Amino acid sequence: MVLLAVCPALAVTLVHVWLRRDLIFRVRELGDTWTGARHGVHEIDLRLTGRLGLSTLRPRRFLEVPARALINDRGELVLGAQVDGSVYLSNLLLRKRIGFWSVTIPARTAGPIVRGEIAFGAGIRPAAKVPIGGAEPQTIALSFPTVDQREHFLRALQ
Repeated sequence: MVLLAVCPALAVTLVHVWLRRDLIFRVRELGDTWTGARHGVHEIDLRLTGRLGLSTLRPRRFLEVPARALINDRGELVLGAQVDGSVYLSNLLLRKRIGFWSVTIPARTAGPIVRGEIAFGAGIRPAAKVPIGGAEPQTIALSFPTVDQREHFLRALQ
């Protein structure tokens, strides 16, 4: 009799865990803007959608996370976000994955940029899709608060 009472509760718990498996929490106290003074772009509220990697871990997909754009030592563009992609089970930490999740766009591997809009929640933001070639081709989407900021950022990349 006890087994019949435990099975539904266990099933509900397992479904809950399965549904939350890709839930990503942003680390809010860290910076979420890019102050790209090197290119004359200041304080852009950049958001990123795409597969990001953390060191040697398998990349995970993120949706509209506050992001930064940086230039690495080789002159490549690095887009990323400081997030907590850890795996939890009822507040129990299973896998710690906190850090700067990023994607690197090597020189001359980005395809033609497509301008458009992203509808996320109740808001619509100007956006750009950037196809990236290389060993693992993908397309990332960048969104901005205004069309002017999008165009200013894209000009700075060229």
